[in-house]
Amino acid sequence: MASSFLLSNVAPQQAQFNRNAWAGLESATRECALNQRQLSVVTGTIGEGGTLKEEGRVVIPRQFYKLWVSSRGYRAWVMPNVGAGVPQKELSGSAYARFEVTLDELRKATGLNLAPGTSGEAKGRLCAASIPLSR
Repeated sequence: MASSFLLSNVAPQQAQFNRNAWAGLESATRECALNQRQLSVVTGTIGEGGTLKEEGRVVIPRQFYKLWVSSRGYRAWVMPNVGAGVPQKELSGSAYARFEVTLDELRKATGLNLAPGTSGEAKGRLCAASIPLSR
């Protein structure tokens, strides 16, 4: 973790989003990592702008994504940082289903192949106890 705690690895988040909905997803990520033999996690931003104003030279991302990948499958989420639909509280496990996406949807949103060699419709299966998928 120490090698990732750098200012070049920081993206501004809306305070309520960071403290609540995103914090819940990060907590579930730690739980999933403890239950897997190996788990790769990729987190990043999508877009810029939104309803928050740029302050100085800081660009505020529109969305954040998180991807879990293991030998058992993957799970991915895209969550809004700013604008309509921003979760203002920690969500229950099943409420995160609204933001869960397939790997193909994540590739389209980011323009990146974040999990080469990973395919299939594994939505909701990896670490299902950490964040259950039900709509």
